[in-house]
Amino acid sequence: MSEPRGTPPPPGSERLQDRAAPPREQWPGEPHRPYGAAAGSAGPDTFGPASGGSGAWSAGEFAESASGAAEPSGAHAASSGRGSRRWPWFCAALAVLVALGMAFLGFVAPGWFYRGVLDAGSVQAGVRQIVRDSYGVEGVESVSCPSGQPVRPGHSFTCEVSTDGGQQRVRVVVQDEEGTYAVERPD
Repeated sequence: MSEPRGTPPPPGSERLQDRAAPPREQWPGEPHRPYGAAAGSAGPDTFGPASGGSGAWSAGEFAESASGAAEPSGAHAASSGRGSRRWPWFCAALAVLVALGMAFLGFVAPGWFYRGVLDAGSVQAGVRQIVRDSYGVEGVESVSCPSGQPVRPGHSFTCEVSTDGGQQRVRVVVQDEEGTYAVERPD
C-alpha cells in the first residue's frame, strides 16, 4: 500500500520512523552486512538495534559523501592504499634527482664546490722554493702573497720576498685552470 508523496504519515507510524533501517546498498570495498550483524558474521537479515544498542543511529556512523549518498565514516580511509605505497618511492626519486642536480651544479656547470682560489700558504712555500733553488737567492726569510687569488689562466699578482739584503718583489702568473703558476725572476 503505497501512499502518494507529500501526504502525512498514518497515525502510529512515528514509532517506525525512529528505528529506520540503514541503506541496503553495498559500500565500495565493504561487503553488505545486515543492520545489527557483527563484522565477519552472517547474522540474520534483521532490522533494528544491534544487541546492547540503544536503537538510535549515532551521528558519526554514516556521513554524507559529495554525491549526497550515505557512506560509512572512514570509507575513504579503507581504500586500496595504492597511493600510500607510491609516496615513499616518489620522495626517494625526488631526493635522488635533487642530489644529482646539486652534484652537477656543484662540480660541473658553475663549479660551486670547486675551489676557484689559490691557497696562499702553498703559493708562498712554492715561491720560496723557486726563488731559492731556481734563481739562487740566498737568505730568504719570508714570503708574503695576497690571499684569495683566483685560479684563472693569465691572472697575475705580486708576492713580497724578504731576504738578508732587503725586500724584493716577485710576479706570479697563473698558467692553467688546475692552479699551475709560474714565478718570474725577482726585481
